[in-house]
Amino acid sequence: MKRIVLGVVIVLALVVFSGYFWLNRQFEQQLLAYASQVAPHGRLSWDRVAINPGGKLRVKRLRFEPHDSRDRVLLDELIIDTGSLGALVHLARRLNNGLLPSGLRISARSLDVPVNRQLSEWIGPFNPGLPFASAGCGDFDPFVFYHLGDIDLIGTTLDSLIDYRIVNQGNDLDLRLIVSASELTEFNIHLRLGLNEPSRSIREVPNTLGRTTLLNASMTFTDLGFYDRLLGLCAEHTNQSLDEYINHHINAWIQRWAERGLEPGRIPLVAYRHFLLQPGTVTLTTEPDPAPTLEAFDKAGFTRLVGEIPIQFAVEDGTPVDLAFDRIERPPDPAITPVIATEADPEEVVVPEEDPVVVAEPSPRWQLIDITEIGNYIDYRATILTVDETRFRGRILEVEDDAVYLSIQTRQGLLMRPISIQSITEIRVRK
Repeated sequence: MKRIVLGVVIVLALVVFSGYFWLNRQFEQQLLAYASQVAPHGRLSWDRVAINPGGKLRVKRLRFEPHDSRDRVLLDELIIDTGSLGALVHLARRLNNGLLPSGLRISARSLDVPVNRQLSEWIGPFNPGLPFASAGCGDFDPFVFYHLGDIDLIGTTLDSLIDYRIVNQGNDLDLRLIVSASELTEFNIHLRLGLNEPSRSIREVPNTLGRTTLLNASMTFTDLGFYDRLLGLCAEHTNQSLDEYINHHINAWIQRWAERGLEPGRIPLVAYRHFLLQPGTVTLTTEPDPAPTLEAFDKAGFTRLVGEIPIQFAVEDGTPVDLAFDRIERPPDPAITPVIATEADPEEVVVPEEDPVVVAEPSPRWQLIDITEIGNYIDYRATILTVDETRFRGRILEVEDDAVYLSIQTRQGLLMRPISIQSITEIRVRK
């Protein structure tokens, strides 16, 4: 009897280990297929794939190294959570057959994104804040990813979660998305979508996605430091105090809405000013009737639909109120009045001069320096990391034997902050 039990245990162990290695191979093959797709742009690699009995697949240390950049994008851990080992096997089979799983939870932990020009050009305009966050900020409007260096960030770390379930007998999709960027912002989005053309094929998803309808949605935006940095940069760039720039920005923000035929009501305007003075959390909710398609959002954009669908908003834990915007006539676009020449006076033809081409110099990069050289960088911007992992950012005013003095922008104005040289573990500077 003992031999029979032992034999059964050995067989079960072999089955489990065989299944484990089969699953590993299936997902490794998926990763290899994706790596081959992105090979023209860069090299994708990872340390290992691990699976636990609870149905979690972990990919450790994913790295993408672009061909045209020395900077790499590093993801510490990618987790696919199916809830059970059987569900993970089912997921692997569906993916191999090109079928969409009925539910999936994917999280990405500690995605380190460096600030470089190549990535910035690929991303284009980059606004981690509310609409028109950089309105009125001169050269920093529109804000692009490379401008993160101007708010004293040499990169950002992203944590994200995607959790979706096909519900209501396959007719609806319940989707939750959380994206958090360290020292910038966090978005927490919950959508209920109507699947007007339900499809289980992964290839068909892009073709049918635009025809899905938005049944209800909520979005919570939380500032993690972006607005303090942006407003401080823009106030300095436009030679204004922080209060003066906030007034200037609000006027430019109103103008941006006017260019889209919208005028914010008094309540949204007061709430926005309050948010700028004390950046925190804003929540938007909507349950439109009739439900618009995602294709309409893509064509018109969120800002165009603000005046067309009912939206409520709340600042911090306040009571939700209507996001009231009025329809107004859009201001005319500036145009050049054509000059018409007559046959009698051909020499009178005036060709408008083209705008001069301005070639911008590359933005200076952050430079890692030895602490003994700090005295050579007076009046440079600096980002300093100390032994307790506190990061300070500001402009170097003075260097003494035992301390570095930074000028730091705060809401009360400029503050001179001494930092002990012995506590500094890393210092980067730029002009």
